[in-house]
Amino acid sequence: MNVRKPNTDKPVSLTPEQIKTTVSFLNRSFREVADEYKSRTGLNSNTRGSTLYDYQTDFAYIIDKIQRGPIFFAIQNIAEANDLIGKLSRQQKE
Repeated sequence: MNVRKPNTDKPVSLTPEQIKTTVSFLNRSFREVADEYKSRTGLNSNTRGSTLYDYQTDFAYIIDKIQRGPIFFAIQNIAEANDLIGKLSRQQKE
């Protein structure tokens, strides 16, 4: 039986619909982690200069890069967004 191996030489690309769905998922994930961060730290504000504000600003720029940047960088930017969400999640547990 011949099994075809996937061609890993071609870069992976996402469709605009997949990007839209992924951005929705990332936004929901970030919101959940941010809400948990607020409840654990007792801080309800995200005023300029606060840790949460910095994370939100960075996340907004990453989401913008995913939505409006070159499509071949989308995977890299999605990974960056996931890393930022994980970093905020770990920080709240400290």
